[in-house]
Amino acid sequence: MEKVNKILFSLFVLLLPWQTRWIVGENLINGQLWEYGRFSLYASMIVLIILFFLAFTKHQRHDNRKIFWLALTLVYLCLISIFSALPAVSFYLLSYLVGFCCLLFVLYKQEQKLVYISLFVSGFIQGLLAIWQTIVQKIPAQKFLGLAEHLPETLGVSVVQYDLNRILRAYGAFTHPNVLGGFLVLASLAGFWCWLHIYTQAKAENWHGPKIKFLALKLILVLIALMIVMLGLLFSFSRGAILALCLAILFLFIKALMQRQYLKLQVVIKMLLVFLTLIFLVEMIFPGVWRARLTGSGDLEQQSITQRLSGLKQINWHDPKVVLFGQGLGANTYVNLQEGQMPYEVQPIHNIFLLSLAEIGVVGFILLLNLWRVFFWQAWKKIFNVWLLVFVVLGFFDHYLWTAWSGVLMLSLIFYFYKPNLNKKI
Repeated sequence: MEKVNKILFSLFVLLLPWQTRWIVGENLINGQLWEYGRFSLYASMIVLIILFFLAFTKHQRHDNRKIFWLALTLVYLCLISIFSALPAVSFYLLSYLVGFCCLLFVLYKQEQKLVYISLFVSGFIQGLLAIWQTIVQKIPAQKFLGLAEHLPETLGVSVVQYDLNRILRAYGAFTHPNVLGGFLVLASLAGFWCWLHIYTQAKAENWHGPKIKFLALKLILVLIALMIVMLGLLFSFSRGAILALCLAILFLFIKALMQRQYLKLQVVIKMLLVFLTLIFLVEMIFPGVWRARLTGSGDLEQQSITQRLSGLKQINWHDPKVVLFGQGLGANTYVNLQEGQMPYEVQPIHNIFLLSLAEIGVVGFILLLNLWRVFFWQAWKKIFNVWLLVFVVLGFFDHYLWTAWSGVLMLSLIFYFYKPNLNKKI
């Protein structure tokens, strides 16, 4: 059963990016499909359910205090979902949060090495797919893999526009390039762990001996895979993801320097040099694209920035009931639609902290903070690490960690890495 569990878990992480799903229901607004109102059963959901029951059968201990606060939060979310503008959508989004808890439970039953390697391999596959999509400038539809068609000339497709050019941003197997970017940030940090692990083993062998050739081969494979992951990240042209990785590398550098962890410092510096080389390569292939993306000089970039800045207007601050108890899970775009507007014209707030505040209210937000205190609180010196930094940056600039199934699973991975020694009495 242990072997079956490992195989299933690795399969789950490989399936995480793929949007293979059975659409069981959907909502129409003004005759148009509303993506955030679709009810889908994802292939990864089925595998997660199996993994959860396998982990639960082994579970013997529990912490009543943690279970109480978790149950209280879920009851609150159920209650506000009943009074939501769209109760069915709210309960469906609630299932995402239940999936977050289930995956976190499963993760703490896995060997940490397996989690890192599975994530890195999955990121490698997505990196290869992103590179191919960028080269051919086309994403063909594939029903059974959950891929929708994306062409740079199609309106609504994510592109980088500069001068008269439209460069298709890589989607990988995800619904949006920003989600791909966030996932590849996690995969890049997993690659950093693999690199550091090999260096640690080599140092234990005193950098010579019969194992060194094997470790050298492993290092070459890891470096090739890491370059592909980072290149895929750059081809997503996700500003938030690039910022998250840059700040993560800077954080690791400062921490290693302050703690005099010179082996880790070597890996961080070399990883930074690899990343800078890849940035130069991308600039050679697509001159001016990243400049247009970063400066926001194009019409599409200005529209994207304006959309993010308008998020504060999507919370009804004048209604005490909404401020306290929220608009309802998944209802942020629906309640902000004006008469005659199409559903694609209004996006969720591109900030999961504001979005969660808008949808579950001050009471729900405090309950979530309390869960973080109950499950993840550590000493002040350990309260902030690279994974929490990545979470804050990705969450500050986008909403997929709250609104998308694959994004919620990524959030669970982040919190697992944030505190790998979490008390297993859950």
